[in-house]
Amino acid sequence: MKDYQKELIKYRLQKSEYTYNDAVYLAEGKKWNSSANRLYYLAFYALQTLLISYELTSKTHKVTKQLFHNHFLINNLIEKEYGDSYTLLFEAKQESDYSDFTEQSEESIKYFVSKTRLFINRITEFIRENRLKE
Repeated sequence: MKDYQKELIKYRLQKSEYTYNDAVYLAEGKKWNSSANRLYYLAFYALQTLLISYELTSKTHKVTKQLFHNHFLINNLIEKEYGDSYTLLFEAKQESDYSDFTEQSEESIKYFVSKTRLFINRITEFIRENRLKE
């Protein structure tokens, strides 16, 4: 892997961390729907980073999910539970962003914050162990 690719991966992982902090900040302010949106996008950024580390690209949410499933979940490189978490985050984001009169609950956001932290940790760990080693 070339140095510029490694730098891009490190930058994207850092972007995920910043977005996590934004999501937590929004949750602390009881901005449940906005927090759900940020939680989903940080997972999306992490998956985009994972794909880049394997020279796979996607510009859409659907293709990102498909590539994650086809390359990492089916081959048991990453545990299925993380695919399930990503799906739940996507559904919460969709509901929060596009359904009228819908508000995520404090309980659901606390759950998603916890699950998303585990998701980001796992993706980051996988990338560091498998793609960023010298």
